Amino acid sequence: MWTRLLSAGLALALVAAGCGSTAKPHRVKLPHRAANAVAPWITTQDGRFVDTRTGTPVVLRGVNVAVNSSALVYDKAASMGANFVRIMAPWSTVEPTAPDGATHHWDEAFLQQLDGAVADFQKAGVNVLIDFHQFHWSPYFAKVECKHDAADCNASGVPGWYYADGRFPDTKRGESDAKKAFWTNEAARSEDAYAAFAAMIAQRYADAPNVVGYEVFNEPHPGGLGDSTAATDTMLQWQAEIRKVIRAVDPGRTVFIMCRGGGEGVGTADLKAFGPLDHLALDYHDYFNGIPGIGLTSNGNDWTPSWPATHNQKADRYAGTAASQAAVLDVPLRRTAEWKIPLLVGEWGIHTGVPGALEYQRQMLDIFSSENISWTRWNLARGGGFGLLQGTGSPTAEAIQLENALRGAQ
Repeated sequence: MWTRLLSAGLALALVAAGCGSTAKPHRVKLPHRAANAVAPWITTQDGRFVDTRTGTPVVLRGVNVAVNSSALVYDKAASMGANFVRIMAPWSTVEPTAPDGATHHWDEAFLQQLDGAVADFQKAGVNVLIDFHQFHWSPYFAKVECKHDAADCNASGVPGWYYADGRFPDTKRGESDAKKAFWTNEAARSEDAYAAFAAMIAQRYADAPNVVGYEVFNEPHPGGLGDSTAATDTMLQWQAEIRKVIRAVDPGRTVFIMCRGGGEGVGTADLKAFGPLDHLALDYHDYFNGIPGIGLTSNGNDWTPSWPATHNQKADRYAGTAASQAAVLDVPLRRTAEWKIPLLVGEWGIHTGVPGALEYQRQMLDIFSSENISWTRWNLARGGGFGLLQGTGSPTAEAIQLENALRGAQ
């Protein structure tokens, strides 16, 4: 781990926070443009991902990977035919220690691992999306989120030091209040702190041509803000400020956003906070179990009859239909067509070995192919849950099917 003094160009001013979702938006101080920036291999044009050099449309296909994955995992992503990976770089991991004023304590060991992964994928001709990932919101709330009997409880996203003063208790209610405050009355505080992290990452990888861009915030949760269009738009307004920071450093790369949670809020979301939508893409996460008669509400905003009833995470077998899967995907396809921005299904999948898993994958891959949807399957990891590799590193049946699809698309 090392300490680096943030340059004056990246220093971010602190101002008073607004009060709630109707307050005047806070404006972060924008950093200087990266002097080392090069054009990425892939950019966006007319609502599609395209090859920067030729303007030819490109469909991005691949897997999610972790930074601390073994070389075997990285090599497997390339050898199975992926042209794209989504790699996780949580704020809490990159900045585990609170800054001292303008001095930030970035985790150099982690960043060097990320450097190595990006470089390895560049050599293999694989594009990279750096995902500012969150899972269970913050290490501060890990015990709230994880099961009581969990042997290893992991959480990432907002660093624990952000809540170290104890202003929110580490309870369910405290976490709900903390999430709401992050987007509303603490927006100035959270944006300034997050902007320093986002600007540093954008500066660091501006010279990596295989880095397509950055995902502002994985699966943003509203907490006490509620599941509403107003909540979605408030979180999008927050993301729009971070997008400005990334674009100030490196305007040529794509910024990926999410609406609410994994796949909620898209139906009525408003992107006006972003201004021009060039080099912007929507990430949509789709673990729908495909059961006919359920899915998204008529406005395309929420899961009905409930999230557990509609998701593969809660299924012990797959019994869905391609028609039901297509109906759900029609919502983000329609909205991104209206916005004229590309769609990425950045996470999708099913537990390894579940009866019907291969039929599920076939249905999804067929839809992605017919609609030219870019995607990354969750996840290329060893063993357990959605892992596409067995503990020995050998591919699962799902991984073999996926590789055949990727190879066939080349």
